[in-house]
Amino acid sequence: DKISTSVLFKQLPWCMCCLPQSMYNLGARKFVLFGVQPLGCNPAFQQQNNNTCKADLNYGAVKFSGIMRSSISKLIETMPSAQFVYVNAYNITENIYKNPGSE
Repeated sequence: DKISTSVLFKQLPWCMCCLPQSMYNLGARKFVLFGVQPLGCNPAFQQQNNNTCKADLNYGAVKFSGIMRSSISKLIETMPSAQFVYVNAYNITENIYKNPGSE
């Protein structure tokens, strides 16, 4: 069974807060949260799409990352002694796809 993206995006903030809150309650205070890479630019998807990125997959990744960042803001409010680091995997990976040669 597939879940629709609209349902997924509605559930995501709850999912994003639940696990860190549980870990915080167990004593965790440092968190590293990774965003999603541009899934549509994965070479396997590009091959299926005339060597271009699939915009719908990238849209979902961008939307997910935005929801994640707003969820982190809420986590900071509810867990004052915690430290959060957000890794923008989308921008990092997109840069690699656009500039694959070493410099």
